[in-house]
Amino acid sequence: MTATAAAHAPIRPGHDSLAALRGHRLSHAVMRPSRGPDDDLDVLVAPEDLDSVLALLRSDGFVEVPAAGRGTHRFLVRLDGRTFVHLDVVTSLDFGPLALWPSGMADACLARAVDGPAGVPHLDPRDEFWVTLLHLVTDDGKQPRGSQRLDRLATLAGTAAAEPLADWHRALSSVLPRATAPEQLLRQCVGTDVEQLGEALSGLRPGLRRRCLRAAYSSRGAAKVAEVAWLRATERLRQWPGRRGLLVTILGPDGAGKSTLVDAVGEAWLWRHQRVYFGLWPDAHDSSTVAKALWPLRRPLRAVRRYAVGVLASARGRLVLFDRYVYDAAVPPRGRFRVLKRLYFSVLLHCVPAPDLAVLLEAPGAVLHARKGEMTPQVLDENRDAIAGHVRAVHERAGRPRVLTVDATQGAADVADQVVAAIWQMAAERLARRTGGRRP
Repeated sequence: MTATAAAHAPIRPGHDSLAALRGHRLSHAVMRPSRGPDDDLDVLVAPEDLDSVLALLRSDGFVEVPAAGRGTHRFLVRLDGRTFVHLDVVTSLDFGPLALWPSGMADACLARAVDGPAGVPHLDPRDEFWVTLLHLVTDDGKQPRGSQRLDRLATLAGTAAAEPLADWHRALSSVLPRATAPEQLLRQCVGTDVEQLGEALSGLRPGLRRRCLRAAYSSRGAAKVAEVAWLRATERLRQWPGRRGLLVTILGPDGAGKSTLVDAVGEAWLWRHQRVYFGLWPDAHDSSTVAKALWPLRRPLRAVRRYAVGVLASARGRLVLFDRYVYDAAVPPRGRFRVLKRLYFSVLLHCVPAPDLAVLLEAPGAVLHARKGEMTPQVLDENRDAIAGHVRAVHERAGRPRVLTVDATQGAADVADQVVAAIWQMAAERLARRTGGRRP
């Protein structure tokens, strides 16, 4: 997923990231061109070179995302500027339900790899044709009709027909219907309207998937098939240990751009997120006298409830973005009953634990006053300094010294970039600990 601004994303995400593999004589090839900044980059690697490839990618900032029941797939992620780059590294070309049927074509495809953009090896277009075709008609997921891969398949068909590959024909003969020879299927893809081709492949899909599954039983055995199915079914449960998402709060005086930043970070984040509004003060406005009298009792309870909502979302693996926090109660009390207010504010400040990361948006009071004009510049400065001092003290005592101070006078995109980078650094460290990789 792109970060902050998709317009700034590179058109070939991931290709430059594979530069770390150059000059190391490691057999690898990109399996298909990227379809855009949100797309994974699939990379085929020789099994004997896998450990070296993963080590080089980790040293270049990639971290591995754990998975189960995905065959030889290894998923890696890195934040590259404003773009999250995803790599899907595999050591074999397996297709069919749960990717159980081994085609045995990985070595041949790597041997025929050709130079592509940025000097990165790519599959020969003829190999890419058959890999794309099998992904369309045998893998789990969407039907071929309307798929972007279908357009790519039609583009590659002519090259594949001009120079047929006998080894692919032999590999496919065991799973294609008797009435459908590889040569016939190839001719059907040449010069056929994309919509008609999608209809034809959709009709071929159910039978081919059944044959792939039967071939997997024959080659791997029922026990292996059952093991893979069990791993896939329990994948999310196996990912549960250490899967907790991060709790992040965005703080700053009125006019600092908190809501805008929360929206930008949520849109930029590569996984799911949840926004939780944590404002303390506006709730009693336009309420009856009785309701206003009860709000001091309700605020701590509501703060606990909102924190619980965030913790539950975090336990589900989501990034939780708190818009404001109980830290707003660190502002100096004003008006009457200051002693009572100070005691009440202390209760609010200590009713929930510290989050994993606190982001402080700082700007001069004069600038913030010009944006909203709700408070005087002096009050805004006092509130900002009081909240910042409390946050730093609390996080140091809590053993969570992750406090990020950001200049809120910058452009919104630059502010969001800094926050996304800080959150990703923490998430990457956690992923590296879970998968045994090194910190980026």
